[in-house]
Amino acid sequence: MTIHPATFVTLNPIGKMEYLESLMLLERNRQNPPPDKIDIVKLSLFLKEAYPMIFTLRKTRDIVAYRFSIASVLYNLKSVIGLGYSDIGRMLRRDHATIIYAVKTTAKWYECVGYDYEIGIYEDVNASVTGWIKSFMYGTI
Repeated sequence: MTIHPATFVTLNPIGKMEYLESLMLLERNRQNPPPDKIDIVKLSLFLKEAYPMIFTLRKTRDIVAYRFSIASVLYNLKSVIGLGYSDIGRMLRRDHATIIYAVKTTAKWYECVGYDYEIGIYEDVNASVTGWIKSFMYGTI
């Protein structure tokens, strides 16, 4: 993105600043390209093998805790795997609003008393999914 020097001179200070920031952002992205997306098919196959109960329609405490934990872990790894709310929802066969609610709810587990069971599930899921993604990214899968 370039503009003529005469045009740059006529820009107000905010316009000049925005133009220079966009140039800096383009240069930063050129030097450090964003990571490639992880293979969604392989990730969903891993989840179906490791946690088949999350794809059922049941809403028992443990199944919901696993489902919410997986959604939250995947969203927290967004910068690594490149998946947003809709992508995660599509993978888990849920709406994106459900994924947003799951991420907010898992954050509240740590703020409130009485969610030790859910926190344990979250930490197990976090270790399992993060380990699988690391092994996938470094080529051991």
